[in-house]
Amino acid sequence: MQRIAIISGDENTSKICAGFLRLSGFESNAVSDTDIRLLNDAVENSDLCIVDEDRGYMLEAARVNNKPAIMICDSDRQYDAPYIKKPFSMAALLEKIHNLLKVKKTEKPSVQSGLDINEDKRQVTLNGEVLSITSKEFEILMCLMENPDIIFSRDELINKVWGGEFDGEIRTVDSHMARLRTKLKAWGEEHIKTVYGRGYIFTK
Repeated sequence: MQRIAIISGDENTSKICAGFLRLSGFESNAVSDTDIRLLNDAVENSDLCIVDEDRGYMLEAARVNNKPAIMICDSDRQYDAPYIKKPFSMAALLEKIHNLLKVKKTEKPSVQSGLDINEDKRQVTLNGEVLSITSKEFEILMCLMENPDIIFSRDELINKVWGGEFDGEIRTVDSHMARLRTKLKAWGEEHIKTVYGRGYIFTK
């Protein structure tokens, strides 16, 4: 399930958007705090950000983390991001969300050294051989490949892949990663690295 961060000092706007997005099949995380650490954490652990004008400075954090963002504004100021002006309909907001996520999804990882990924079929092919990988292994691989050169800690991978469903041991991530790299053979050893004490990274 895709996660959307709603960053706004207006609790009423946040609640309305969060409730609508949950009904529309998204996981929503509304953050009204001004603590920059909490705001950055919300951005990093989302697939898309909705940023109210009173938290406009978080657009830069979205860009740095390669997250699509939508600005909610009630002024005539121009922003370097898709925006929707108050008052707006939930249908209009949902359309913008779908359009942005569709754009992001089409930016598929390139075929590299014999590896090919079919997202629709959730299928991974290595040198012509279709690999037998689990749903979670597929999601871990996609998470890493869509964010090259970014280190993901175990906690971050759990949030991205398992979300609120996870109730196991944190070392489960290591087990999934070990099996995934074994199945990817030399390709996995070359491109998926362990950064000791920090997490995992995909390098092109």
